[in-house]
Amino acid sequence: YDLSCTLGVPISYFFDEMPEEIAQKTIAERRQMPVDMDQDTDVDPMNRRETLELVRAYCRLPDAALRKKFYDLLKAMAPGETAEVLEPNED
Repeated sequence: YDLSCTLGVPISYFFDEMPEEIAQKTIAERRQMPVDMDQDTDVDPMNRRETLELVRAYCRLPDAALRKKFYDLLKAMAPGETAEVLEPNED
């Protein structure tokens, strides 16, 4: 509930469009599911589990210089040019 309030979305946001085969699994079973990078290619990347996990890992990096290097590395590895919309904070 607190997370939905913080994000400004209804609680149902976290459960909408959840496939039935996933909804029927226990929490422990869902945690054991692999993160398939090729799965759900038609889904917005911002709504994918690995995106959230990547952002969490990035935010846990303790050093701002290391975060910047990681950001630059990922940008360099991505195909094509991406717009410089968001630069990482130098916190």
